[in-house]
Formats: sequence, C-alpha cells, structure tokens
Amino acid sequence: MWTKTSCPSPLTVSLILKDVESLLHVDTDILFLQPVEEIWSILSLFNSTQLAAMALEHKDPRMAWYNSFARHPYYNKYFKNDMTSVPLQWEELLMPLLQKYKLNIIWGDQDLLNIIFHYNSESPYVFPCQWNYHLDHCIYGSNCLVAEREGVFILHDNRGVYHDDKQPAFRAIYEATQKVMSSSTIPDTCEFRPNGGEVWV
Repeated sequence: MWTKTSCPSPLTVSLILKDVESLLHVDTDILFLQPVEEIWSILSLFNSTQLAAMALEHKDPRMAWYNSFARHPYYNKYFKNDMTSVPLQWEELLMPLLQKYKLNIIWGDQDLLNIIFHYNSESPYVFPCQWNYHLDHCIYGSNCLVAEREGVFILHDNRGVYHDDKQPAFRAIYEATQKVMSSSTIPDTCEFRPNGGEVWV
C-alpha cells in the first residue's frame, strides 16, 4: 500500500521489514524539539499487548475530526498520528480492512490504524500530547497542559502552519530550526512553551 504522497505506509514497511524489531515512523512535517532517543524510550514502555504508540487527535472529543466526519470505525479516543513498533501482525487485518473500507478512508494508514484499534483497543500505547503538539492543541484554547508544564517535544505542522502567518509561534520555531540546522553549531537543547509562544535555544 502506498500513501497519497507516494511513500510507503508504516503498515507496509512493517510487512517488508519483518526481521526489524522496532520501527519509528513519523510524518515528514514534524520537528523534533527533543533528542530522537527520547521517543525511542517510549517504545520500551509498551506492555505485551501494545503494538504502536499514537497521539490523541484532540483532548475534547467534540472537536475531533473522527468523531464528526469518519465513515468507518475508529479507536474511541481519535488518534491523530502514529509511531509504529515492529513486528506487527498486520497481514491478517490489513488487506481485508482496506478492501472493506477503501471508499471511506481519507487519511490512509492513520484511518486503517484507527479501524484496527477500534477492534483491538488493547493494542495502542497512548503517548502524551507534547509528543505530537499541533495546532488543535492551542487554536481554541490550551488543550495540552503537559506541554505548558514541560514543553513541546515534537511539533507537528498539520494545516501548513509552518508556512503561513496564522500561527506565528509555529512558524518562528520552524524558521529557527532552519537557521540552526544551516549553522555549524547546533545547540544542545531547544524548548518551546506554547503558552508564551517563545522558543529558547
């Protein structure tokens, strides 16, 4: 299965790389504001039934896309994004679900994971919102209190907020990251606290 961007989905990659114990799959529109090793440590928190770590789409179900628009079963907490740990036994589930719901799937592998976890609610590990901080966490008020206390660890550019002027804090972090990555010295830490919209390097 290939996603709309012509990249293999994490579900397909897990079928191909069967001998790989763990796989970290993230969207291309995220910025790590903490060392990537920190996210790997989350995988060690899985219990024996958990197959993937995922962030909630929204704290408030009334504002969640899946609750309002999905035309297929979904995990009752409305996932937004995923990190997948391999090996996963998707072969038995993936193709039948894809065939059954192919006309109702909007978000590709994200929808398929929601369908799978609707029927296997013990399988996902839900990680805190600071690991997938996106516009919905701050546009209608503060919806990620742990990020206010501890900072944002991964910033997600859903809705193109890195490239417009609607959310200046998101764009400022993106531009600061570009500058840092193009310089010869990379700081040890970078912290973003959403309540003030400030970036500390």
